[in-house]
Amino acid sequence: RTDILAINAIGTSAGTGGAILFGNSQSITAGSVGGAAIKYLLQDGSSNTQGDLAFSTRNATSDTSLTERMRIQYNGNVGIGTTSPGAKLDVYHEGNGTDTAQRIIYNYADFGGTAQSLLTLQGKSTTMGTNSGVAINFNYDKSGTVRNIGKLSVIRDDGSDDRSSMVFSTNKEGTLTEAMRINYLGNVGIGTT
Repeated sequence: RTDILAINAIGTSAGTGGAILFGNSQSITAGSVGGAAIKYLLQDGSSNTQGDLAFSTRNATSDTSLTERMRIQYNGNVGIGTTSPGAKLDVYHEGNGTDTAQRIIYNYADFGGTAQSLLTLQGKSTTMGTNSGVAINFNYDKSGTVRNIGKLSVIRDDGSDDRSSMVFSTNKEGTLTEAMRINYLGNVGIGTT
């Protein structure tokens, strides 16, 4: 075909495909796989050529192969730290013995028409005083206008790193308003902070 740079593999089974390998003179001399790669992976081995795009790097000198770090699936899902993303954005951290596995999944949920829900994770700087912490925002997107319809926050009580409250906020006539709080003592307040 004209005006196309093609890097093809002769395999026809799932997982085969062409690749761009990145390396330097040391990797050539050592006969290694190089330091990074972008590879096309045939999705199911059929004749329709659906495929994923995998991005790999080499972590250490002693590694004998590349490790996949990110994948864009044929259906548009993007996975970081996972080879099988289950949403439009799927970020996975396995943990390393000192911390636990973490996963952040971001996706659209269609409610019909152009209306969609959005989930965002938000962190605040510790220099922001009493209200610093982290939050999950629940948003509603209709025809390009995003509205915040709810929020779950964990905030520092009185600016202390050793005390925190969980705050539930709801949309009251277009404004997010705190509806319930569980403070660091375990007390639950509805309609009071």
